Parts: sequence; structure tokens; C-alpha cells
Amino acid sequence: MLELKLTQVGPKLRRELGEVQLSLGSGEAVAVVGPANSGKSALLAVVAGVRRDYEGKVTIHHHNLQTQPKLARQLVGYLPNPFVPPAYLTGFEYLEVTGTAYNLAPQPRLKRINELSGALKLADELYRPLEQVTGSVLQKVGLAASLLADSPVIIWDEPTLRLDYLETQAVAEIAKTLLDKKKSLFFTSNDLRFTALVAERYCFLEEGQIIASGRLSQVANQLHCSPKTLETIYAHLYSR
Repeated sequence: MLELKLTQVGPKLRRELGEVQLSLGSGEAVAVVGPANSGKSALLAVVAGVRRDYEGKVTIHHHNLQTQPKLARQLVGYLPNPFVPPAYLTGFEYLEVTGTAYNLAPQPRLKRINELSGALKLADELYRPLEQVTGSVLQKVGLAASLLADSPVIIWDEPTLRLDYLETQAVAEIAKTLLDKKKSLFFTSNDLRFTALVAERYCFLEEGQIIASGRLSQVANQLHCSPKTLETIYAHLYSR
């Protein structure tokens, strides 16, 4: 479970994000939707504990991110955008370092790396220096890192970036598996087809403010949109 209430943001963050309040339950996927520079990445970074220039409260499974940052962040798997790991490491080495940071023991850590490597079809690419791999491989290493600790809250900033159709479908299947395991998924993606496939609820942002939220049918009814699709709602809110 995740709860967030921002009452005031600092001068740097204020350029990207305003007052925001939302919650996310176990087994629920919530997508943050909006055009470029609407505050999507800033909002996800706040929840992940990366951005701290704000007043308010972020609670992750009853742990306050401000007063218990280590405990709260151990409960989160985060894929930032951009994902920029040390280029000299191999994908395997990066995942080893990530697993160590989450206090995973060597044997479970290796087992989990192998599971994710298979699910994301990383195979031998995992053992090449990251400076030599393609953008899609780099993205999949970032996804694997976010999933490595089997955290109860997963935060993805553009998870399908650089991925082809089949790779995107594989990530959607992974997302469904997460929800079946009662994980909480909080994400943003410019791929509206992927977003509609995965999300149950939506937060539509503009200039750092939530301008509409709820299930697609609820938002469509509020806006008198037809058909009740994510594409139609997006066009209604932002085509002006």
C-alpha cells in the first residue's frame, strides 16, 4: 500500500509538481498520464524517495518515507528515466550490486537474476559491459533491477522505452504477474496501448496537478467522452 500527500514543494520541485494526493492499494496498478513536462517523472521520483524537496507525507506499507527512509525505500523497486547505470559494469554485475543493496543473500540473489533474465530474454547479453549493449537490453536490465528484490511496491518510469512490440508484451505479462502477487504498480508510459493494458486507475497530470483521476469509465463519464478509451480521454484533456 502506498499513500502520498504533498502539501508544499520546494523551489526546484515547484517547477515540475504541485500539491498532489493519491493512494495505491495492494494488487493495484495506477498509471500517471500526461504530456511532456507535466510532472510525471517528478511525481514518481518523489514516491521512490529520490526527490525530497517537499512538505507532506509519503507512506509505503506504513513506513514514513521522510522519517524512515531506509525502511521505506527497501520496499520499493524503481526504474528511473533515464536509467543510467555504470557503463563499465556488465548487466549481471549491476544486478549483483543491486541485490546486495537490498540485502539479498547470494543464492536467492542468483536464482532471482536467472529468473528475470529468462523472463526478459536477456540471455548472454547479461554478461556484456553495459556500454556495449543496445538500448533495449539496457532497459531490460533496469527492469530486472526494479524487480530483483520482489518488492511490494514497483515504480516504473517509461518501462517500455526502446522496447519492440514483443518485448513490450512481455513486460505487460510481468506486470500482470505482479498484480496477481498483490504487488502495487505505480508507473508512467507514453505508450498508451501498454498503459491501457496494465492500469486499473489513472491520474492525469497537467503542470504538476492532477486534473482527472479514476478508472477509465469514471473519467470518461466525468468528461462526457465517447468512446471510453484512454486515447479519447487523452485527446480530450490535452488537445487544446
